Amino acid sequence: MKTATQMMGLLKTARPNFLILTPACLSLPFALASHELNTLPVGLVFLIVVGAIAAHIAVNVFNEYEDFRNGLDLMTQRTPFSGGSGALPQYPELVSWTGFLAVFSTLLLLVVGVGLLLEVGSPLLYVGLPGVVIVLTYSRWIVRLPWFCLIAPGLAFGPLMIMGTGYVVTGTYTLHFFMASLPCFFLVNNLLLLNQLPDAEPDARVGRQTLPVAYGKRFSIRIYNVFMGLSYLSLVAAILFTELPQGALLGAVSAPLALWIGLGLHRSLCRNQNLLPYLGLNVLTTLITPVAMAIGILVFS
Repeated sequence: MKTATQMMGLLKTARPNFLILTPACLSLPFALASHELNTLPVGLVFLIVVGAIAAHIAVNVFNEYEDFRNGLDLMTQRTPFSGGSGALPQYPELVSWTGFLAVFSTLLLLVVGVGLLLEVGSPLLYVGLPGVVIVLTYSRWIVRLPWFCLIAPGLAFGPLMIMGTGYVVTGTYTLHFFMASLPCFFLVNNLLLLNQLPDAEPDARVGRQTLPVAYGKRFSIRIYNVFMGLSYLSLVAAILFTELPQGALLGAVSAPLALWIGLGLHRSLCRNQNLLPYLGLNVLTTLITPVAMAIGILVFS
């Protein structure tokens, strides 16, 4: 590494602006566990946060590395929410360092995972192994499978992360942690789905088969609206039929924004208008919902 500018370029490949999604999703199981136990084991919480952020960095950097190697970086029109960071086209000499960062982040994830495994036992593998597989295979293989590509992000940030955190902290897998994870499952799937719309044409040229590539933008927006509705329905169902505290309903505070996005996407697509403003609002919805659920559990339950 020669200069501070290059170092900053390398850090950009981790897409630090996107990493806020990890603590936003983790706030929910931490709040739920704290509500049940009245305390949280600080050491385990620290390891969970480090491991989750390492996993997020790894998948981001692997994605940057693959996009540069297959030429996608040179085809996309970057937005604040899609098209990659642009770091490697600007500093192509950093490609080997990017590979190193991806491997280092993965090794850090594995070290933390083994530490947690030794602490809490082998049932953690039920969520840990699928999570590692998604990290290692998303950018090269999963993006060629439209329906798996659609649900893999939500699986990682929803059931796998939230149920895994619940198991580490409470020592058991429970239905209400699973149900609490479903809003994040649908919202994070939608986050990636909407961000794939601007990249559909270049993605197709390099062999990616995201949902917008395989089925078109109109169909993708229909799926987006279905998933958005299911995110709030699953929240209500979790409160009605499991032990999820009623305060979690505060997560529905984002529902009017979600409705606005859905209507706006339909209008913009029909009129061939820019979808970019709705990508930003979609990010906001995805972050607000789990954090509001967590606040509701802690304050109103």
